[in-house]
Amino acid sequence: MSQAGGEPGQTPQKGAADAKDAADPTTTQGPQNGSTALTKERLDYAWKWFAYHADQRVKLFNYMFVATGILATGAASALKPGEENFLIAGILSFLGLCLGLSFRQLDKRNSTLVWYGEDVLRQIEREELFHGQTLHFAREVGGTAYRFEAPMGILNREVETKIAALKSAQEHGKSEAKIDTAVFSPQSIKRAFDGKHRFWLPFSAYGVMALFGALFIYVIAAACDQPCALQPFFCGALS
Repeated sequence: MSQAGGEPGQTPQKGAADAKDAADPTTTQGPQNGSTALTKERLDYAWKWFAYHADQRVKLFNYMFVATGILATGAASALKPGEENFLIAGILSFLGLCLGLSFRQLDKRNSTLVWYGEDVLRQIEREELFHGQTLHFAREVGGTAYRFEAPMGILNREVETKIAALKSAQEHGKSEAKIDTAVFSPQSIKRAFDGKHRFWLPFSAYGVMALFGALFIYVIAAACDQPCALQPFFCGALS
């Protein structure tokens, strides 16, 4: 690498190009980063992966919402007073229970695939798009304005905030502190108010399972009180 001022005979054009390359975060920083064209290909590939599976999560939720409405309406009609059909109501409530469980498992898989895309995008941000750059911003906390700094980027900014919180907790003697990723945890309320999919999509699935599970139990209990098609299957075992 040339020293400041350059060697005798070094052209100004080359020095200007070096300065431009050093200032450009997408310029190759080493063999591992590849060319700008390769960076764009990586970014395009990772973004398409991320966007596809994130869209799948939302579509699955929409399908579950519609199917839940259809099954709930059918079960309510089957339990209409004086015209009860416990067999149909039992089948529909069981299907609803399976629907919630299936959505939860599919959403868990899709969320993992979304995180795969986030990991690649985060590394592209850190090492190629915004290499070595810092973002300065201000936030109001408890009525007082504070200035913060974080690595330049979108995904990296969030993860670095979590890491900083973890280090702060450990420095204050909370050696057991860890980044909480569970669906239901002390941080769940904050996730709920932040509108995070990580909370609301699993919560919706568990809500559907609870709704149809309770309905299924009700149908079995109600069917045992009077002669019906479900008695040979359930009531004998319960008596």
